[in-house]
Amino acid sequence: FSPLILAPDCRIFGVHLRVVSTTTVGARCPFCGCVSRQIHSRYVRHLTDAPLRQIQVSIELHVRKFHCDKLGCERSIFTERVAGLAESYARRTIQLDELLRLIAFANGGECGSRVAGEMRIAISPQSLIRLIRRQGAGAIVCGPVLGIDDWSFAKRKRYGSLIVDLEEHRVVDLLPDRLAATVSEWMKARPGIEVVSRDRGENFIAGVTEGAPSARQVADRWHLHHNLGEMLRRLVERHLGELHQLIQAHRREQAGTAAVIPHQTGSQFYKHESTDERELRERDERYHQRHEQVHGLALDGKSGREIARLTGLSRNTVKRILDEPEYGGVPQRGSHPSPIDAYKDYIAARMAQGCINALQLFKEVAAQGFKGGYATVWRVVRRSALQSGSVNTDHVPVRLRQSPAYVPTVFEIIQWLMGKKHSLTTDQTTLLQHWVESSSAVKAGRDLAIQFTEILTKRQPDQLDEWIANAAASSVTPLKQFAKGIQADHDAVIAALQLPWSNAQLEGQVNRLKVIKRQMYGRAKFDLLKIRVMTKV
Repeated sequence: FSPLILAPDCRIFGVHLRVVSTTTVGARCPFCGCVSRQIHSRYVRHLTDAPLRQIQVSIELHVRKFHCDKLGCERSIFTERVAGLAESYARRTIQLDELLRLIAFANGGECGSRVAGEMRIAISPQSLIRLIRRQGAGAIVCGPVLGIDDWSFAKRKRYGSLIVDLEEHRVVDLLPDRLAATVSEWMKARPGIEVVSRDRGENFIAGVTEGAPSARQVADRWHLHHNLGEMLRRLVERHLGELHQLIQAHRREQAGTAAVIPHQTGSQFYKHESTDERELRERDERYHQRHEQVHGLALDGKSGREIARLTGLSRNTVKRILDEPEYGGVPQRGSHPSPIDAYKDYIAARMAQGCINALQLFKEVAAQGFKGGYATVWRVVRRSALQSGSVNTDHVPVRLRQSPAYVPTVFEIIQWLMGKKHSLTTDQTTLLQHWVESSSAVKAGRDLAIQFTEILTKRQPDQLDEWIANAAASSVTPLKQFAKGIQADHDAVIAALQLPWSNAQLEGQVNRLKVIKRQMYGRAKFDLLKIRVMTKV
């Protein structure tokens, strides 16, 4: 800073005023560098400073003008500069400008204006946007390892490209489209690129191949896994009818059992089975299987720590299950006392007598002093009825009707075929096994999908060629098409299995870009968006 002297502060209309003047004898000409001591005149500048504890601060700066003594200088009269306080012709201090620039980059125009207003800084959204544009995006500097992905101006209508330096974890540039020619021109102008991670889009493959022919291309592993799921989706849709036939056959088989036993745990047919009943039944099956699994491992000599590691349960849960030699049903959720607790015995006694009308029971307990609502009583009645299997079947006509069959979605079936069986129930496991045994195409798709998943997760590039040959030799059309695509992009897939690079960073940067784009309330022009995305705040 130039030497300054502060006059006593004062407050005028709620604004804290600071009067500041310079104390140097002379000043240096900003054009020729000559020091001058010949004062020409004086004038006052008014600067807005950062607020002080929610109080607006204004600086009254007294500066001088000097005659330049050097002959031939383009300025005969110049104003002394106060370095570090404010720029020439500025109405705000450098400190306030930096604060507003941070607000603008973090929040945009409209939101930034409101945030600044809460800090007692009056500034319009247009002024904040001008601060962003004034800074600019800076020079484009990229390293040898890049990643490229697309992002949408408008989904399914217009797309751009995002380029990220994978070593420095920063956005290098934004391109206005994702055409191969645009990507190629950008990379030709920047030699030295060694590795490019990308998805398997044709535009990026052609653009990188033409623009950086010496660079090693890396296919993103997530996209490879996603392409595998798309292949399985086509396979499942072709053979979904066979699965539905198996489900119907399973339902008919269980219908015969249900005719003898009206209510049986694990059956797909229930008397008036609702969604809540089905959820409670499925939860009971899961807890029962978990109980048997934990006790089975304990009988094999496993410790509690080993059982927790094998089952994925916490050690406290394992200890609680081991303390229960017999399965006691689904544990009750929540341990806080409820106003209905004092009336549960009465409700249970009335239900044992045959009264299962929740409204009637609510009226009776309300007359006894219950202050809760009808829904609380209804939940207690429903839970008791579900756990006991329709409390008194003498009062309920025995009329069996089939509940809507559980038909897994295509997405769930894809997860099963990829080998994710940790969440399958016993019925689902049996259904999948029958389907695979009855369809050679589904069996081939499942086996090859599991093999390809292992190749990706365990990084086995030496197994890829054998997998491609097996998939190409199969009679399943979706598998052959997928193997053909992998073969066409063979080098990039091998690089994905050998190198650590992927598009994971780009997905995060694309998410950040979307957040910024949605903050800008229609002002997201490409140049402004590019500056904000490329600038780290």
